[in-house]
Order: sequence, then C-alpha cells, then structure tokens
Amino acid sequence: MVEGDNLVKEQTSVIRTNCMDCLDRTNVVQSAFARQVITKQLVDAGIFKESDRVDMFPDFERIFRNSIPLPLLLTIF
Repeated sequence: MVEGDNLVKEQTSVIRTNCMDCLDRTNVVQSAFARQVITKQLVDAGIFKESDRVDMFPDFERIFRNSIPLPLLLTIF
C-alpha cells in the first residue's frame, strides 16, 4: 500500500490451497481466507471499524458471492 510517495505496507506472503478430490472444498477455503484478508485490508485502510466484518454488509455479500466484475459493479452503484 502506498501513501503519497511512501510505501507503508508490502505483501509478505501467499496463501495456496489445493484439494485433490474436491474443487468445491478448495473454493470454500479460499473464500474464507479472502473474507479475512479483505476485512483486515478494509480496517487497515480506515474503511471498516475493528468490529466490522464483510458479512455485515448485504451489498458486499451479494457482490462477493456472485463475482460481479468491476466495470459492472461501478454501474450498479
């Protein structure tokens, strides 16, 4: 993350999930990780309070579950 000309956060790791017999389970695990990561990012950016979670926002949930592409998303709001 950059503020002005300063680098204030840098990615330091990667999460990899793999399930040999069930793609659905892999997707569930990736979704759980994604929810935790995006919540932390929104808190760090000052958009969420520490007590907020993404599942508290129905519009976000609808978008997250349906994978609405960004150009379409911008026309919705």
